[in-house]
Amino acid sequence: MLKALMIVSALSGDYTVPMESMDACLKAKETVVKQDKDINVLCIPRADRHAEAHQKMESMLNMFIGIVSKLREEQRDYCLERPFDEDCPVPSVR
Repeated sequence: MLKALMIVSALSGDYTVPMESMDACLKAKETVVKQDKDINVLCIPRADRHAEAHQKMESMLNMFIGIVSKLREEQRDYCLERPFDEDCPVPSVR
């Protein structure tokens, strides 16, 4: 979801308010402008960095899980071909 940043500029200073969406920002802008016509209000789109970071972390975790799964599969295949190898667990002992 595209988030927005509301920038309010008045004689007393500038204020920024992160908003959940562009629609929410535009609605809030209308309310602020109704209170004082001399205030300038802008809504600027901004990226959701949390979602982007979450997607990267999920991608890395999925890659790691894929590597571990591949290694376990290779170990299983190795042990099926060499059941008496000392590196392979003996099924009857488990």
